[in-house]
Amino acid sequence: MSEYNIQIWDGNANPIVPGSGSTPFGYYDLDSDFQLEAPKVAKWCAWRLGYPIVDVELQSGSFYACFEQAISEYSSHINNFLMQQNMIDLVGLSTNQVGDLQHRVVDGGMQRVITIANNYANETFVGGDMPYYSGSISITNGQQLYDLDVLFPEAATSGGLEIKKIYHQEPPAISRYFDPYAGTGVGAQYVLNQFGWGSYSPGINFVMMPIYEDLLRLQAIEFNTQIRRSAYSFDIHNNKLRIFPIPSKNYKVWIDYIHKDVRGSSNISPSGSTMITSPSDVPYSALTYLSINQSGRQWIKEYALALAKELLGMIRSKYQSIPIPGAEVSLDGEVLRNEGIARKTELVEQLKADFEKMNKLSQWEQKQKENEVVNELLQRMPLKIYIG
Repeated sequence: MSEYNIQIWDGNANPIVPGSGSTPFGYYDLDSDFQLEAPKVAKWCAWRLGYPIVDVELQSGSFYACFEQAISEYSSHINNFLMQQNMIDLVGLSTNQVGDLQHRVVDGGMQRVITIANNYANETFVGGDMPYYSGSISITNGQQLYDLDVLFPEAATSGGLEIKKIYHQEPPAISRYFDPYAGTGVGAQYVLNQFGWGSYSPGINFVMMPIYEDLLRLQAIEFNTQIRRSAYSFDIHNNKLRIFPIPSKNYKVWIDYIHKDVRGSSNISPSGSTMITSPSDVPYSALTYLSINQSGRQWIKEYALALAKELLGMIRSKYQSIPIPGAEVSLDGEVLRNEGIARKTELVEQLKADFEKMNKLSQWEQKQKENEVVNELLQRMPLKIYIG
């Protein structure tokens, strides 16, 4: 053995001493539970690898490195799961505002939903936070075509204009409520005649009508004008406005518009800000070993053993065989290495499957199924009869 300078596990685990380099990174060296568990995990891994029946070419520092990495892996998977669950509620918040999110419940409420809704409100002109502008166009008698980019010089420096609304339509329906040519009858007098009161003297000329009758009448006027009579329309192509019908007098048309470059930048936070924009910005710190429950610790120990098996396999693969007096011993490096890699993959897949059952959607679906079963059981229970 000495010819190959191979270090053999001697059955003793050195204590964890903070600042002494007991572990590669020292993430958990100050954690009292880590200090207590690390030597036990090292012995357990060595025994699972065959000690003392066979030699184990690892030292306590190797086992501690595997243990530290296993905790970090578990912490990373936990934090990734939490980020997936909470990302929609965290995007746009300041990291200074939220602080460390470890061991905290994230309840984003409706803030992110409202932010997303604002984008739709911007487009539908019913709210939002995008600046809108209004302006007027002087319509000239006999001229149909108007270049909006020329009439509004700011278009050259604002990425162009996007027209949201043009106020070019017939007079409002309420102003033609009693118009005999609107196709809606003669109003109150028609109703009086239906009741037989039209010839009364002195004349009855007032009937209390429900509000919906007014609304239906206005709608009928608008449909009649739109389908049978309307000549008020316009066409926009490449910000060239064409007015119909051909203007027969001078007047103004008002428009609402936005600057196109605002749409691309209004929702972008300033550079250098502390806002959460991606998973890399979410302030989840590493878990402490002290805060991990028994289920998590068992996964960590299994993962540490898989890492130790992979590491031992790599070491034995390097030497492959060791000469002994009168013979040669072949080592099982590749087998151990493959077993360690396979076990790591299995443990990660198992953890992800558990997370899938614990995500918000799965939990609500499970709760819904439970409620359905409870309701079915309650329906089968006999009802009590109360006798007064």
